[in-house]
Amino acid sequence: MGDGVSHAAGPGEPTGSRSTTVTADHVRALLEHPDEERVLIVIQGRVEVVAAARLRDPAYEGALEVASTRDLDAMSALSPPQKADPEVLASVLQAAVARLGA
Repeated sequence: MGDGVSHAAGPGEPTGSRSTTVTADHVRALLEHPDEERVLIVIQGRVEVVAAARLRDPAYEGALEVASTRDLDAMSALSPPQKADPEVLASVLQAAVARLGA
């Protein structure tokens, strides 16, 4: 997507559809652009994946940053191979969101 925002639910519809549930699609969106740093955020009750540079935009003020592309790379490198599975990583990130109270 050219706007730097992942729309796992479809074009024009925010990722997560007003849901704070992290999915495997979010994980894939974090990893699908290796040349661009992306960040999983929670904002206004929904989960989104955005280009890190977009976080300077006033529209993202107050966003809770959960994990970046680099964070996932580090998690995958330090864990057994099954931990690199998008479903497993989504579960780990969902637990982090829950702990943060988002």
